Amino acid sequence: MASASSAFSAADEASWAQILEDFQRIVGYAREGSTVNRDSVSNKMRTHQLCHSILYTNIREKSREFRQRLQNLVENDLRETTATLFETGSECQARTGVEVLCTLGNLWQNHQVVTGWFEKSFKHLETVTASMRNLATIPPQDSLRYMMYNCFATGAYGRVKQSYIEAMLAEIDKARSGAVANCGDVSVGATMLIDLGFGEADVAKLYREDFEKAFLEATRVYYHRASAEVLHQENGRWRFVEWAEQRVAEEARRTAQCLPSITAEPLQKVLERVILKTHLPDLLVDMDCGFEALVVASKAEDQRRMFTLCKRIDGGLAKMAAVLRELICKEGANLNAAFCKGEKDLVSYVEAVMELQVRYEEMLSTRFEKCLVFSTAMKTGFETFINVTMYREVKEDKKVKSFFAEILPTFCDVLLKKEQPSSEQFAAKLDGIMGIFSRISDKQLFEEVYRRQLSKRLLITKTDSDQADHEREILARLQVAMGSAYVSKMTEMINDLENSRKLQGEFLEECRSIQVALGLDLSVQVLRQGCWPSYPVDAMNLPALLSTAYERFRQFYSRKNSGRVLKLVHSLGTL
Repeated sequence: MASASSAFSAADEASWAQILEDFQRIVGYAREGSTVNRDSVSNKMRTHQLCHSILYTNIREKSREFRQRLQNLVENDLRETTATLFETGSECQARTGVEVLCTLGNLWQNHQVVTGWFEKSFKHLETVTASMRNLATIPPQDSLRYMMYNCFATGAYGRVKQSYIEAMLAEIDKARSGAVANCGDVSVGATMLIDLGFGEADVAKLYREDFEKAFLEATRVYYHRASAEVLHQENGRWRFVEWAEQRVAEEARRTAQCLPSITAEPLQKVLERVILKTHLPDLLVDMDCGFEALVVASKAEDQRRMFTLCKRIDGGLAKMAAVLRELICKEGANLNAAFCKGEKDLVSYVEAVMELQVRYEEMLSTRFEKCLVFSTAMKTGFETFINVTMYREVKEDKKVKSFFAEILPTFCDVLLKKEQPSSEQFAAKLDGIMGIFSRISDKQLFEEVYRRQLSKRLLITKTDSDQADHEREILARLQVAMGSAYVSKMTEMINDLENSRKLQGEFLEECRSIQVALGLDLSVQVLRQGCWPSYPVDAMNLPALLSTAYERFRQFYSRKNSGRVLKLVHSLGTL
């Protein structure tokens, strides 16, 4: 018989009794690990029909009571099952960590099966509840899933919460220590805590408050201790960067395998604060094992590791780049000193600077990801020692000023005068030259010296086709770097020589055509004023034969170029 306070009739109570049977049967299937069979399918259909029959009349009162009965049924079952599984008695104190993880994890997975059965079997309850509120669908907090998960949170998880969280943390500690850990059950537990937040505004609130907060604190304590232990080991300061990179990567992998993605960022912040921010700044400037020591020892992989870790902390790259800048300044100052003392001649000095540049550029691209902060530091470092005024010893009691803006064009002069290198070798040299040129501050001085030496190469040194190509290649690179105006005079100098050869041919052809014998082998180069460096023009009495030949050329030139005046520069001529 129905109780006086119940909205259920005697027939409804009979239907409810059958629902209880179906519930016990489906719970048994779930906990035994049985797959869905014909009995469970028929139970679901029958339960669905029983739900319809109970809610056929007096829907408003019956639906509230029906839901409350379902909730009490599930809570009582979970409470009894939890007490039995954990053998906890009335206090519900948990057993060993692994048992807690495995047992509660299995109970949760079974409960999800039962939840699915509830949602399908009692779908009509949700439908009538939504209909009474004039809603198209049931709100999450009024859904059967929300009710079922709340039942599990209070009836099972809540009774062993402390032991369960401690067990999860213990397994993670095992993994950190290199022992075999049950990460699968940790993953199940983390997912369960997220799922139990179903229907809440912040679904991860339970996970964050119960587990993540404790997990992050345990991580802080663990790595505070572990970092100190590593640093106090023999060669620990050398090994620290490698160890830090490995542990940060391990934590990221473990988080991806076991924990929700929302934990990745707060975990990384803890690691950055405890491992990196606490120790890296001091290690960077450590004279024995810091960044400078790694560069000097050519420890490329450790340099890359330090860069990768410094990226993770505020201001880390700036501090590392500052060390790089000072190191370049130091190495450059040593090269300057060697040149000033005569320990290196001009060619070996420039080649050493070029090698230093290549080494740091390779470091920038292969280890520091062409980072702008490092690129700027490298540029500043080279500019600092390249643009300093040097005083080179030429005698024991005499020193002369030297500027790189004069030294580099002189190096180019030596390179172009000596036996010509292959195209590949010259291209490599030219890359180095242009790299240094970009860091020279007094580019006007470079242009003046280079143009003066170019004039000597063009007028005095015998120039073959390869050398001429190299001359044009350098000018082309200078034009790209500085613009057409910067190289216009030097380009016109080369053009003058080409035009002079054509003019020479035309003059000799005219002499042959009118059968005039010059009596000597005359070669004239016409240099336009303003393009070439200034040369003294002195009065000189030429020999009669040479004077006659020159006068004939002057008349020829005046006919072709009206208004232009030729002046003979004796200092550049040869007999």
